[in-house]
Amino acid sequence: MQSEFLALSLKIDAMQDESPPVIGDGYTMSQIEQENKEWWPTHCEALRQGRGDILTGEYRPDLVHFCQDGAYYGIEEQKVREQHWWALIAQPGATMTWLIVMFHGEYVWFEWSCIDDDTNETLAKGSCVWVRRGHRGGCNFKGEQLTFYRDVFSSPELLELITKS
Repeated sequence: MQSEFLALSLKIDAMQDESPPVIGDGYTMSQIEQENKEWWPTHCEALRQGRGDILTGEYRPDLVHFCQDGAYYGIEEQKVREQHWWALIAQPGATMTWLIVMFHGEYVWFEWSCIDDDTNETLAKGSCVWVRRGHRGGCNFKGEQLTFYRDVFSSPELLELITKS
């Protein structure tokens, strides 16, 4: 299933229109929500596998990303910082879990936790909202609260495990 989810992730990323699609009779909020539900497990697998290339592809080029490190505008501005988070939560010996996931039209809200497989210690946790206009629109806004208990920046060795775009 891992390889199927990653393949679907790449397919979904390629569906993104140049401009966000207009919501209406031809592209309904119901369809957008259904596409977000289809996308969700692919996002989780891409994160577990450290596929920064896929994760970056989920964003619109004009992404607005609110988090405690500041607001980031566009996918290039936050890319360097976000790869550290991906490296920490996708590191060998850690398991990512999503405790709550909710969908409402183009909104996807979730809580997540990353657990050390040996000690059962929580390494990091957070909550996040995406405004994602289905496969054709991608994510144009992401707001999140992150708490990292051990590290805030990953080691160079862990960064090497992240697939870059």
